Amino acid sequence: MDTKLRKNLWKYRYKFLIGMLLIVGFNFLQVQIPRIQGNVIDLLTNNNIDKKTLLYYIGTILLLAVGAFIFTFLSHVIILGITARFDYDLRGKLFNHVLDLSINYFSKTGAGEIMALSTNDLTMLRMTLSRGFTMIASLAVLFVLASYQISHVNLKLMLVIMIPFPITILIILWFAPIIRRKHVLLRESFAELTSLTQENISAIQIIKAFSREKNEVRRFTEKNDKNFQTYLSLIKIGSTFHPLIYLVSTLSLVILLFYGGDMVIEKKITLGEFIACNTYVIMLIHPIAMFGMVVDMTQQSRASWKRVSEFFGVTPEIVDKFTEEKFRETCNDTKLFKGDIQFKNLSFAYDEAKQPALENINLTIKHGSSIGIVGKIGSGKTTLVNLLMRLYETDSQDDLTISGYKIKDIPRSILRENIGYVPQDDFLFSDTISNNIDFNSTQKGFDKIKEAAEASQIHETILEFAEQYETKLGERGTNISGGQKQRLSIARAIIRDASLIIMDDCLSAVDTHTEEKILQGLQKYTKTKTSIIIGHRISTVQHCDQIIVLEHGRIAEQGTHEELLKYNGLYSDIFEQQKLEEAIENN
Repeated sequence: MDTKLRKNLWKYRYKFLIGMLLIVGFNFLQVQIPRIQGNVIDLLTNNNIDKKTLLYYIGTILLLAVGAFIFTFLSHVIILGITARFDYDLRGKLFNHVLDLSINYFSKTGAGEIMALSTNDLTMLRMTLSRGFTMIASLAVLFVLASYQISHVNLKLMLVIMIPFPITILIILWFAPIIRRKHVLLRESFAELTSLTQENISAIQIIKAFSREKNEVRRFTEKNDKNFQTYLSLIKIGSTFHPLIYLVSTLSLVILLFYGGDMVIEKKITLGEFIACNTYVIMLIHPIAMFGMVVDMTQQSRASWKRVSEFFGVTPEIVDKFTEEKFRETCNDTKLFKGDIQFKNLSFAYDEAKQPALENINLTIKHGSSIGIVGKIGSGKTTLVNLLMRLYETDSQDDLTISGYKIKDIPRSILRENIGYVPQDDFLFSDTISNNIDFNSTQKGFDKIKEAAEASQIHETILEFAEQYETKLGERGTNISGGQKQRLSIARAIIRDASLIIMDDCLSAVDTHTEEKILQGLQKYTKTKTSIIIGHRISTVQHCDQIIVLEHGRIAEQGTHEELLKYNGLYSDIFEQQKLEEAIENN
């Protein structure tokens, strides 16, 4: 991916070249001023200048200064514009890459690490490309032009003045890898700190409910201390590096005063030439001292570049075999799920798991039918529907088919646009209720939003809010109850009008009476669709055309509600246990 990033920069090469030429032009004009100043001083010293000539030189200096200003302005506009565009493109690519990565990646990588990439690392790349490039290019051009001007005065003087600069290069070469390693460690510690902060904000309700504030403060303090110590170590290195660069580069000025002053006394060079050379050296000292900062910035950028390249190098585990256009050419009806869904000896195991999550699943879901799935926690219920949505994939090519098509042949966008999904985790966005329901951006209008809300039994509750459907929800819907979040999630799936609806234990936070009303409201919606309902309570699935009971990733029982009760097996045990619990609660 490092090559791809370079290619992304390469497309701006001509604009960079123009910016470079403008920098050359600015520095060329800049170095003319000390030479003219030196000539004027010599003429004044010898009393060999009139007012008209003096005004001519003053006017020339002003014109050079104005020209340098114009060149500087244009070079900054072009180069900073390029880096801003590169930053814009890279952030877009990073966001698209995040959305394209498979779910499995996010189970291993914290959100804080990705946030650190999109903030610190990309910002550092932009700063280095803008300020760093400008300073390095300007210093290189200025060094050549100033050296030429000094050599034009006296070649030996130029060679003596330049003695400290190779020492500066050696210092930079010594410190650069040390600084880079420190910045890599700082980036890693910052990512850990960001991940912990993000995790605590997301879980603030749990932390407060369990009174774990002190524990989380302790964890944060440990991470924060690690980040602080890493940063402090970097500061110590920088505190040695930057002054040392300035000290060595200032030796050139000392040499000039000693050696050049002696040459003025011996009349080998004029006072004006000496002052001009002095100005050139001062012009070089500042950017060379600043070059230490550029080196520091460059090493940070290299660390950031490495992290960003590694992130872009992560390839999605799930990729489409065909494009949407190609699939539509071979598929007469892209409205999927108008045929049967078939699982054929399907097995699946998560990475690093010792036991498979699903094993030898054989199941046919008829079009237009409803199937209920029950089982204990960890029996594989959610895994089954995750495979159906291609959030994960098996190794086999034909263990799961939809309407006769192998699921791996169906592009993810077409597959998922035909699914209305209500997850276990009722995630809601920091937006209005209406926008959360019409999350698909289908712009179906208020009537459809209201209809979906009524079917999910949330309409009356919404009307109780001051802003009703325009009520703004907090992050993850923190300002409404669990049952309200579940019903909004159901409305979000209903309004999609998909061929298949999947409800993953999405009624656990509502009472049985509300559950019954929701299921009744859904009957009108689901009677022509295929529906999969995962339930913890038997009451959630008992009206389904078919029910399967999962145990340890296998189908233990299968049949209708009445048939399963007759088996007196696991389903019957769950049913009787829940009846007993309900009776105890009612008493």
